[in-house]
Amino acid sequence: MVPVFNRTKDPELTWQVGMLCCFLSGIVQTVGSFCTDWLRRTTPRTALLCPLAGIALAFLCLGFVFQIFQNPALALLPAVIILTFYSSHLRLPGRLPAALLCIVVGIFAALILQALNLYQLPDTQAITSPGFYPPKPVNVWDFLRRTEGWKFLPIIFP
Repeated sequence: MVPVFNRTKDPELTWQVGMLCCFLSGIVQTVGSFCTDWLRRTTPRTALLCPLAGIALAFLCLGFVFQIFQNPALALLPAVIILTFYSSHLRLPGRLPAALLCIVVGIFAALILQALNLYQLPDTQAITSPGFYPPKPVNVWDFLRRTEGWKFLPIIFP
């Protein structure tokens, strides 16, 4: 959806292209559901599970990795500590968890950087006021007949 928004700057069209992606994904999954038993029998289990594990790691971890490098002065030392202790046989005295050390080091790093005026806490503001926002009805044919969404099929299908 990001390429559509960057190209058109139209949030409604971007949302409609996202709905088109979901619709086409549902069609592909429905058609594919009729051959899943054959696929499961003929494909080795590791070949089925490795892409799933890779996608899961990418979605779960990459956001945090990118956040580490957005503010490396604050987050790099705790990341190195946690990776060192979790990928080795090192133990902390008293069998304290490495995550506790990571949190304490991160807090002290934030306090020291704030005292030196090198780090400010980000301002958090509510984008919208809290409330109940019911969904609006959608004309399915409206986003199927628009040609702009179909131009992004090379992005949609993978």
